[in-house]
Amino acid sequence: MEKKSEQVFLKVIQICTIFLWVGLLLIFNSFYEAQPKEKQFFEYFFKINTRSYWDLKMLNRAVLGAFIQLFFSFILLYFNANFHKKKMASISFSIIFSIICCFGIIIYYLLVF
Repeated sequence: MEKKSEQVFLKVIQICTIFLWVGLLLIFNSFYEAQPKEKQFFEYFFKINTRSYWDLKMLNRAVLGAFIQLFFSFILLYFNANFHKKKMASISFSIIFSIICCFGIIIYYLLVF
């Protein structure tokens, strides 16, 4: 019975890594949307003003998401490391990648802004 519950828990961890990828995509999209907008053809043609500064509200939302995802990634890493009893089992690449990306986003935010 214990073996089956361990397998179910590892499946839940694998499903949670999908949510980590979706979270990373949303964070990167928020950073992209917070950037200053460049003028394109229609902006020049119709003389529309574009935003020439970083949207700090959107940027703060992305950094808050990175902090939440970093916390969630550390919890998943802890559970992933403790529930792998086999020697051949490995720690999920997605969790490690998520931690590295979140640290990079937070450091970039602290250094640039």
